[in-house]
Amino acid sequence: MPTWRNTSGDFLWSTAGNWLTDGSGSGVPTANTDATFDAASPACTITSGANCRSLICTGYANTITFTNTLTVNMTTVGGNITLSSAVGFAMVGPNGITYNNTTVTVTTRTLTTNGYNFNLPFSTSGVSVGSTLNLVGNFQVTNYTGNVGSFNFTGSELRISGNFSGSAQGAALKVLNGTGTMATGSSVQALVIDAPTFTRTFTGSINVSISLRWIAGTVISTGSTLTFINTSSIDFGGQTLNNALFTNSVATTLVIPTNLVLTGNLQLANGGIAFNGPGKVFVAGNLTNNGTGGGSAVIEMSGTGSITGTYGNEIIVATSGIISTGTTCSLRTFTLTAGTLNLANELSINGGTFTITSGIGFTGASNLRITANTASITSNSIAWPTSVIMANTVNVATTITITDNLTVAGSFTSSSAQPNAVTLNGGPLNVNGNLTVTKAFGGTTNITILGTGTSIWSGNAVLGCNLTINKTGNFTISGQVQFGSGKTLTYTTVSGTFSTVGS
Repeated sequence: MPTWRNTSGDFLWSTAGNWLTDGSGSGVPTANTDATFDAASPACTITSGANCRSLICTGYANTITFTNTLTVNMTTVGGNITLSSAVGFAMVGPNGITYNNTTVTVTTRTLTTNGYNFNLPFSTSGVSVGSTLNLVGNFQVTNYTGNVGSFNFTGSELRISGNFSGSAQGAALKVLNGTGTMATGSSVQALVIDAPTFTRTFTGSINVSISLRWIAGTVISTGSTLTFINTSSIDFGGQTLNNALFTNSVATTLVIPTNLVLTGNLQLANGGIAFNGPGKVFVAGNLTNNGTGGGSAVIEMSGTGSITGTYGNEIIVATSGIISTGTTCSLRTFTLTAGTLNLANELSINGGTFTITSGIGFTGASNLRITANTASITSNSIAWPTSVIMANTVNVATTITITDNLTVAGSFTSSSAQPNAVTLNGGPLNVNGNLTVTKAFGGTTNITILGTGTSIWSGNAVLGCNLTINKTGNFTISGQVQFGSGKTLTYTTVSGTFSTVGS
């Protein structure tokens, strides 16, 4: 293999006479021959087109100047990089190394730093077939450019103090530790931001998988979208990101130790994902779920946007803005704390608790649909502004509990195709509009029909709750209705009419 000696004295890599050969041909290393620097090697300058297979610097105590880029080639028989631990060893720029994967078979090679900070540009290129570069010792570079594909880093950390573009896959941590930009189209696994006093900027669309962690540094993410693919941990220390898209090929459990704060949108694109705390997710834009999932982490709507999809997590509206219900909005545990809820589409409660507090306002005219088999409603005496439909979707015994009192500005309907019993406990329940019972229900709740408008009681299923009619408007029984055994029907209307004609 060629060994560097600088016999001609010009210090140039491209001079054949500068290389001591082992009888294998021309002295200048090629993509199929190794380049060796040992204790007897003097300084060297990298010239245009410089290539080698393995780069071996064991014992080297001089300087390699990268006036041009050196290409190190992974082949079926070589492609390792070994830096020197000797005093006096240095690699200086402005250029650096391109690591080129030329093999079409899956191969593993080793980059050994021996404690030396390379601190020059580093890039990968060539075919992408899942080959691996194993890092022995942390490998510090300035700018990193990776070929888009499945080239993997394993072992110690790949540390990047400047800009990042392209792809860096594999389980080795990719640590951003200086000021720089991660460019749109980049893809990375196991990303860490540890850049005290520095600024890291995300631009455009970026893919992150395995994990994302923030330790130190300022993060700028304006206008960016981070797509998380089968990511199991995000520990971002309360730093802000813009848009986040989660797309999973398999069911994934995601742990959020600290708050994840989004100034834009959160979208769960496909696959089942369980968000687990103790951290919370803050969303200032839209919340969209096209898949399934749940988990213990709370999602808090903190800006102006919409909620679309089906969720198992607790969702809180705590904003000075407006949150709208999307075309599908099915929530398990939902708390309205502050801001405005725009009922642009029907809101469905599929389990857990639904809590309304005095800090919330309402717009829109769509209904509240209770599809859960077990749920509780706490209104804190805040009237629900539209109608309520009780319609369980699974054929099991259903219990809905009103923890204080619930006033419905619109109508109340019990309607379900499921044959099992529905129980309505707690209350009272005050209804200003119509009472429709097409699905039998009963329980301890006392229902009062009140208000100034016209109300109609209809539906031939059994109403098994105490009922009081206390209208200042008109009240009509329409068609055949049924009232439960052992329950009390009270008429206390002081004005208006009570019509039973044809009933």
